Amino acid sequence: MKNNQLPMMLVFVLLLSSLFSVWLTHRYTSALGRIERLQGTVQEVRGSQALLQSVVNDTVKYSETHPAVLPILQSLQQSIGQNGGARPSTK
Repeated sequence: MKNNQLPMMLVFVLLLSSLFSVWLTHRYTSALGRIERLQGTVQEVRGSQALLQSVVNDTVKYSETHPAVLPILQSLQQSIGQNGGARPSTK
């Protein structure tokens, strides 16, 4: 009877190890799926950022000839915390 305990324990450890491996594989594949789903959202945000930056740059250029826009630009810069970059000139 003593000789059967070691193989049974080894089979049990092998079973636990294989179950743990299956669980880790499932978590890994589900994480990859989540990452792939979030890639679309990341691209949308990057596109929105580029569009917003383009609008801000155009507005700064517009403010050079139309100084009435300057108070709006300054309030936007304060609200989004933009300290650097293109600043509107005060003519």
